[in-house]
Amino acid sequence: MGVFFLQLRLKIKSILLRLLYFKNEQVLLRGELKNTPDKIPVIFFTVHKAGSSLLSDRLTKLFSRSGYVTADLSSFFAKTNPAQRKKFFADLRWKEKVFSQRGVYYCVFRYPFDVPFFDKHKIILVLRDPRDILVSHYFSTRFSHPTQNMDFFSLKEKANSMTIDEYVLFIADDFRQRYEKYLGMIGKENVLFLRYEDMITAPVDFEERIRTFLGMPVEKGELVREEDFQLEQENPQAHKRYVQSGDHIRKLKPETIEKLNGIFGKVLVPLGY
Repeated sequence: MGVFFLQLRLKIKSILLRLLYFKNEQVLLRGELKNTPDKIPVIFFTVHKAGSSLLSDRLTKLFSRSGYVTADLSSFFAKTNPAQRKKFFADLRWKEKVFSQRGVYYCVFRYPFDVPFFDKHKIILVLRDPRDILVSHYFSTRFSHPTQNMDFFSLKEKANSMTIDEYVLFIADDFRQRYEKYLGMIGKENVLFLRYEDMITAPVDFEERIRTFLGMPVEKGELVREEDFQLEQENPQAHKRYVQSGDHIRKLKPETIEKLNGIFGKVLVPLGY
């Protein structure tokens, strides 16, 4: 009975979100988005638990001020129709139609995919130590992240039945694939690669690199502020639970870390971890 009411609640929420919130996304997917500015489109790529919600919200305000249309296709699919996401990414002509638009800020994708007309976009890529990502993912899945769809409900059930060491190893290969695909983007002229850790330790430089890359006016502290990452104590049930690097060392067994080092062997050194 609990699952039935959850499904009903998610269905009602999906309908309301389509009616009231995700208007740009639906128009874009139908190929009916008109009168966008003649500006280079921008895509924000990252992974879960890398400060993406905070940064994307502020980037959205920045781009809106510059006349861009924001399209959060990732959230639209996750919250309204996960099955449609699979159809969309499997349909090359559909993707080409959507990503041929000028003047759109596409946010925020937490998984890589083959972007049509890749070189015609500016790409912002923010990554975090994958071992810390997995630890943070465990706590958010169990305690703080709301259930958006039945896929997440199943994952939450898994997390509730596992220790943290079991869980991080359970999801590690999924993130390994994401990170290895992201490696192929780094170094390209139209890609700005940033590390989450630098957002914490050097926010001024982090923000300046974004400003220079976009060629847009950005006021100091408009995107990142030192106080964003000041926490008095760790709260396992908070969305912003723990922000410093090296959390996996504090939370995981040495043998688990050793296994993760092997799983992410191709990406840790190239990414500076």
